[in-house]
Amino acid sequence: MIIAGFIVILTFILIFYNENKIVIKDDNGNEILNQELKNRDINEENGISSQKKDEEEKYNPALELLYTGKMDGIEFGIGTNSTEIIEKWGEPDYKDNYMGGLLLSYDKTYFLTDGIIIDDSISYGTVGGIYYTGEATIYGIHIGMLLREVEEILGKPNHTYISDNSELYFDNNLIVKYKAGAHTVIFEIENGSETVQSISLWKEEK
Repeated sequence: MIIAGFIVILTFILIFYNENKIVIKDDNGNEILNQELKNRDINEENGISSQKKDEEEKYNPALELLYTGKMDGIEFGIGTNSTEIIEKWGEPDYKDNYMGGLLLSYDKTYFLTDGIIIDDSISYGTVGGIYYTGEATIYGIHIGMLLREVEEILGKPNHTYISDNSELYFDNNLIVKYKAGAHTVIFEIENGSETVQSISLWKEEK
């Protein structure tokens, strides 16, 4: 009877191993347990591992320019056509396919677009992200500023992340994210020194 009962129980529970997850289901396919072995929420665009959510978005007057999809000192913003940048700033120092699109590099300002280079043909798309490592002050923040100073100026971030296998950010750096309507600014904080290493602007994914 004990053996028969044990067999019946086994027919009701199936264990599936799927990479980082252990999923237990009954014979009807209903999930009983979904245990993450490695709690990871990958940001598809930036290659960042999500660790926690801090708080919901609230209107932030210090990020007024971010609501328009622009950065201080940079005349182009999210949605700008790449050809407009080249017409005004000239040919970039460097351009190549990067992160699934066309990268235009101007000194310490990098425009990430949805264009592409195929063989000798270039399709110039629109700007989807801006990555900055220069000396200008962006939304009151500059490279080298301490994390605590960032929070004193902008308040608590909406999300924080640890960079992991990112094409853009160094592994194990803290990624601090502030939202403003349809746009997001990310401050990359160096692990150890807790100082800002880069500032990047993105269109917020819905």
